[in-house]
Amino acid sequence: MRMKKNEPSQIRNIAVIGHGKSGKTSLAEAMLFCGKSTDRLCKVDNGESVLDFEQEEKDRKITIMSALHNLAWKKHFINIIDTPGDANFVSDTFNSLQVVDAAILVVDAAATTCKLLIVSETKFASPGVSIIFIKCSFQATL
Repeated sequence: MRMKKNEPSQIRNIAVIGHGKSGKTSLAEAMLFCGKSTDRLCKVDNGESVLDFEQEEKDRKITIMSALHNLAWKKHFINIIDTPGDANFVSDTFNSLQVVDAAILVVDAAATTCKLLIVSETKFASPGVSIIFIKCSFQATL
């Protein structure tokens, strides 16, 4: 099968960033499913994620190293980089921010690490990188 050639103006590189357990990989999996790059919505919790494919990632249910996948959307070819959120592996996230056009920042507003994460990750982004807030969940307790 021959791969379709994409014009550089039609290619977008997007990183999905955020703190650990905020839903980055789940969001990226949903994007891949909506873009028909996967035939089913893969879940992190049952170990079927196409982005967290290493056995240790499946066992720990976290992203340890950045993973790349792509999809076609309208007239564009989108490369999605799913990045680690755990502080032990965050250097991979910083490196990914050097090569993307935009970043989707997934935030759990109830987490205390949000402010630190936003400051540190925007500091390492390339000039001109847009950071988009996609999820701010908050669960009120009475």
